[in-house]
Amino acid sequence: MSRKIQVTILEGRHLNIAKDFHVTDPFVLLKLGYQRQTSHGRRGINPKWNESFIFTLNDKTAPILDVQVRSQDRIKLQQSICIGQDSVNIQPYLDRLPVSLNLNTDFGYITIMISEAPEQIFEGSYNRYSKRVTKQGVPFYW
Repeated sequence: MSRKIQVTILEGRHLNIAKDFHVTDPFVLLKLGYQRQTSHGRRGINPKWNESFIFTLNDKTAPILDVQVRSQDRIKLQQSICIGQDSVNIQPYLDRLPVSLNLNTDFGYITIMISEAPEQIFEGSYNRYSKRVTKQGVPFYW
């Protein structure tokens, strides 16, 4: 039996990397099983994302959410610098959704919320772009 959850990246705090005078443009990579999602980059050490992503849980999916925070390199545009990473077993939280978690990185932390995915997301067909939803649960096409 499959279950859809929504992971919302709310904000980051103190996401400052060790390089001197480096402007941080952090973005977040999420991985749950084979599914991967990426947030948009935001400028600053205390970014607010409020971006939501839909993941499908089933018997074959390990309930481990891997989170990696990276900063876009402004000189080498195709590269990014790792700010930090964390993993969380979401299995204990699935019975008491929604839940908000602070995940520590090497430099600072990010706040995420895990909740049930809104029902209107499942109606009709959708492609990889329509899986991203806004804070209100409405599909966001970019």
